[in-house]
Amino acid sequence: MYSTKDELRTVLPSGMRSGGYVINIRRQGKAERMYISDDLKQYQFTENGYSNYEEMSVVSSRAEDRVILKLTHIVPKEKGLVDIWYGTDFNLAKHVRPTRETLQVEWNPFTNEQTLLTDPSYFGETAIGNGLYLKYAVDKEQVDVMDKAAGKGFDKLYLWNAVTDVYTFIADVRKQVVIAPDGKFLLIEQPGRWRIFNTGNLMAEDLTVSESASPYFISSDTVLWTEGARVFKMNLQTEAIKDIYRVKDGNIELLNYDRISTELQYPRDFRSVDVKQGLLLRITHQGDNTQSYAWFKNGKVSVIIPRTKDHITEFAKMRYQDDFYWIQENYNQLPEIKIKKGNENCKTVYVSNTGLEIMKNADARKLYYKGADGEQVSGTLLMPLHYDPSKKYPVVVHIYEKQDYLTNRFLRPSFANPTGFNIALLIASGFSVFLPDISASDKGPGISALESVNNALDELEKIENVDMQKVGLIGQSFGGYETNFIATQSKRFAAYISGSSVSDVIRTYYAFNENFNAPDYYRYEGGQNNYKYTLAENPQKYIVNNTIMYAQNINAPMLLWAGKDDGNVSPEGIRSLYIALRKYRKPVVALFL
Repeated sequence: MYSTKDELRTVLPSGMRSGGYVINIRRQGKAERMYISDDLKQYQFTENGYSNYEEMSVVSSRAEDRVILKLTHIVPKEKGLVDIWYGTDFNLAKHVRPTRETLQVEWNPFTNEQTLLTDPSYFGETAIGNGLYLKYAVDKEQVDVMDKAAGKGFDKLYLWNAVTDVYTFIADVRKQVVIAPDGKFLLIEQPGRWRIFNTGNLMAEDLTVSESASPYFISSDTVLWTEGARVFKMNLQTEAIKDIYRVKDGNIELLNYDRISTELQYPRDFRSVDVKQGLLLRITHQGDNTQSYAWFKNGKVSVIIPRTKDHITEFAKMRYQDDFYWIQENYNQLPEIKIKKGNENCKTVYVSNTGLEIMKNADARKLYYKGADGEQVSGTLLMPLHYDPSKKYPVVVHIYEKQDYLTNRFLRPSFANPTGFNIALLIASGFSVFLPDISASDKGPGISALESVNNALDELEKIENVDMQKVGLIGQSFGGYETNFIATQSKRFAAYISGSSVSDVIRTYYAFNENFNAPDYYRYEGGQNNYKYTLAENPQKYIVNNTIMYAQNINAPMLLWAGKDDGNVSPEGIRSLYIALRKYRKPVVALFL
């Protein structure tokens, strides 16, 4: 197709209907681009000052004869005797590492016509077809590039007509934007409802569809919606609605839809489904906490997996027949690959971890209690393997927000999992393990964890086989912060383990996060911590949830650990708590790895 003595950096499909490839070459220290058609004709890209943009990727232009080149220049970190940080700096990453300067150019290889899509007043340029593009306006009130990363605030979305160079304001966007395959309509999630925007006549109107519904385009003006126990379709021109499927109880999710990501970032994308090919549905039944899986095609529904509490992954249809496969497991059930063909019963074709049959003897119990916000939540208690009903056993309590999703996974005896917590080893060694859920209240993350765990312990002590004098608490990362705070307020635990955790939320609020190369305050105002206010707006809320203020109250031995090179959660949080406990002569050991 092509040969060169120069460095060939990138070869990518053009994405155009005519096919072909776009290649990126480095020649004499400068970048060159060209398009090679399927009949091997070469079309050179005129660089126009872009030759120092050494990296290249291809973005869909939604047009037959154009391709969008996303060009990136690596800007090295400035070197000098003094590193100067100005109060007006928007992206602090430039002070600690090389940064990426990116622009997009739409290019017609056959005419060499080029359109620069990047404008310093906008970002996120996304082609939707017919010379139209979606862009966000740069928020001039935003202080740091990461300020909105935890979901606070909104983005001002505009439609740009590249032919007329006219910008039209669409909406303030906080959540989802779903784009029709041909770009004719946008569906925008707004508080309490969905709104439709017509990119042709530039008109917008509210739909009579709740924000809890999920849309998938069937065609340019017809949308399939899932909402609770219902699947229906809507004609966007007439707003006529037709029910497709309902269940008596439960929540329906569509599994086999197509999603094309955009420069607007998730969850703002092209989303569509081919109803004629059939719908894969997952139904969650809230009444008994089970799930079932079904196949809907030609107006008929077939149940593929009946109601189960097992954990199901990789559920999919085989390409050329209406046959299905999936992986099924539970805490006491070895993972199995299963296949269902037509009307036959499902068959197991492979069983994993067959050397761990002993885990089939695991015993789990559900405990229910009130969370900090008054919501009923649950915790799962796993008893020691082969436990004696006449004896009491020590308990390891592990916390990290909601953990119910962990309780139907097979208990693999390994630390190689998202929690770094080996449940199988503990229950095989004579410990019970308790995984309580935590719900958040407006009192703040520390107090929410304390109140939820106290209510969970009230239920735990009703279990006869639990030794409430030998209960330990363990947490990592956000769970480590929750452990730290509970340790300052509770006398119900015999020991604590906290890893990679924050101990001083006020210090960390204004700290620089070396993983995200940005201030940490955005993670406190939103996200997991979700204080909802800045430190200046509500200092008392931060103070009463701040571990280090009460470190002198910890009354049980504490093991602390931190990664010395952890750029996300600074080891100084653990070191500070260690120093406080050492000062007040508390039993403490800290591990710095």
